[in-house]
Amino acid sequence: MDGRTIIITTHYIEEARQANMVALMRQGVLLAEAPPEDLIKQYHATTLEDVFLQLCYKQNQNQDSQADNNHYISKIVFKNPYKDKSQHISAVWPHTQAILYKIITWCKRNFPVFITLSFGLSIMCIVFCNEMMTDFPPTTVGFVNHESGGNCDDPNLYNMTIPCGRYAEYENLGCRFINNWRNRNPKMPMVYYSKYEDAMYDGKRTKIAAVLEIPEIFSQGISARLSHGRNADPDLIGNSSINVWGDTTDYMRTLKVEVEIQASFIEMYRTLLTSCGYDTRVADMPPMRIKTNLFIGEDVVVDMFDYTVYVAMNIISGLACLCSALLLMPLLSVDKMSGVYARCHLAGVRIFEIFLGHIIFLIGYNMVNTAVMLTVYHTFYWKPKGKVWLSFLLLNVEGLSGIMLSLLVICLTDNITQCTSFLIVYIIAMFSFTGYIWPTEAVWPPIKPLSHLVFPNTRISEAYRAVEFKQAGILHKEVVGSLVYSFFYVLLHAAVIWLLIRKKTSFSSL
Repeated sequence: MDGRTIIITTHYIEEARQANMVALMRQGVLLAEAPPEDLIKQYHATTLEDVFLQLCYKQNQNQDSQADNNHYISKIVFKNPYKDKSQHISAVWPHTQAILYKIITWCKRNFPVFITLSFGLSIMCIVFCNEMMTDFPPTTVGFVNHESGGNCDDPNLYNMTIPCGRYAEYENLGCRFINNWRNRNPKMPMVYYSKYEDAMYDGKRTKIAAVLEIPEIFSQGISARLSHGRNADPDLIGNSSINVWGDTTDYMRTLKVEVEIQASFIEMYRTLLTSCGYDTRVADMPPMRIKTNLFIGEDVVVDMFDYTVYVAMNIISGLACLCSALLLMPLLSVDKMSGVYARCHLAGVRIFEIFLGHIIFLIGYNMVNTAVMLTVYHTFYWKPKGKVWLSFLLLNVEGLSGIMLSLLVICLTDNITQCTSFLIVYIIAMFSFTGYIWPTEAVWPPIKPLSHLVFPNTRISEAYRAVEFKQAGILHKEVVGSLVYSFFYVLLHAAVIWLLIRKKTSFSSL
């Protein structure tokens, strides 16, 4: 007709953008007719499909309002038999079930990706956090022994009988200390240097991690401390100490060296005391007894320097929230941008049902993921001290808060780039302010309230530690506070999502 080619299609809406003129029709009603680019500009859309969805939504609103006033004049050549059913409460579960089936199908088709982003990530993080600081880089320590004995290879230098008495004189205690070190740390050898300058030269070239210098009258100084410290020469007392120089730029190795130096010296000191009939508690340094049994539960033993326990529990808490976001944000954002759910919405599936399907799937996923994390953690690293079911409940409540946050981000972002950017910023902030890098108790005071208000996993982490360390019950202050705040967090996000959905023009415009 006049050299025009007319193509009628029901699926390839976006491809019609190449035409000179496009007409959009639904249910027998002509919704719009104009050049494609003019329609896109008129409706402030990015795609022709989005224009069509806005027109469909507007048509539905007009039909509902005109039907109520009995003024509706229909141009419809047929009545959609599924419209009434699709809006009825009885259609919620079939629609939700269809969304669930779609998600499960995606997981099956992308099984390696799903496992990596979910259970694999959780297990790897738990193992990593618990294994850190349990091993250290190959380390060599140098020592300079100004006492007789040199490199202390002769067993007679440290296996001799220890003299006792008020004026007993000790010999070669430096070699006894070196022998204790070598017995405690076979994987951290000590290298003898005859000159202090040579040892420091190798230390500055990082060939050795630390240099220990044993004074010439070290043994006499120890004797003075034990026997007649009150009247001893101050210089003699000063020479009963070992000089240590460590490369503090290497935190891991330096920390290990410092701990082992103290432990080896105390072990040697206790041997002297035991041989002479002294109470070994005299060697306790500092001279105090730290008791924590009034603050933690029965049979709970926590090494105050074991930071791995603290970090691991925070990681488990964070993963309960983060894994949901890692799965939901990219999945739903990509489907939103590609128009998959827009077509579902056009077919009668409401946005509420789309979100409900994802919520049900992720709640089930969180339950399985939490069970896997706790099983791995309690089997290999930490014997549970509190109620496991309460820990399981806390972590799943946190998972629900992560789901609602993810849905809110989906509603607020326009594309996958914005969604991913938010996720990256959220992960960095979560690691910085919720107890992963340093304890929340030590956070800069102005940041601490922000950590509790913005991130629900801060309170959940504190409650989780209370369950394990203090054997707290469900009515414990920290547990109740974390649950109440988390549910408030979930309800607040749900209310904001509901308001955004009510103002929508289409799914892709959320």
